[in-house]
Amino acid sequence: MSDEKLKILLVDDEQDLCKVAAWDFEDAGFEVTKAFSGVEAFGLLQKKKYDFLISDIKMPKGDGVELIRSIQDHEIPLKGVFLMTGYADYPEKSLRDLGMTELFQKPIDIDQVIATINKFK
Repeated sequence: MSDEKLKILLVDDEQDLCKVAAWDFEDAGFEVTKAFSGVEAFGLLQKKKYDFLISDIKMPKGDGVELIRSIQDHEIPLKGVFLMTGYADYPEKSLRDLGMTELFQKPIDIDQVIATINKFK
């Protein structure tokens, strides 16, 4: 088995929350890249291979739904696409149809997200 760390692209326009979550994922042994918009994240996805995307849904400058549509349109391979939201108004089935693997309510439970990642690695 490889010692290479799994790579997570973590996307949230709430920069402080994104930084804290990134530290938690790094402490758990993941390599984390942060992006603060869907547009920024898509640019990173075109330059580097990631294993998992964890993105907020509602963001200015490219929301999470637009981001997963772009991932599908450009056939960017990922082991898992996880979305986070503080809102309960997203129909989970339509998000899964777009290519989302799992939906997490904010504030996210890092241990729950890590357990879910471990199912897909």
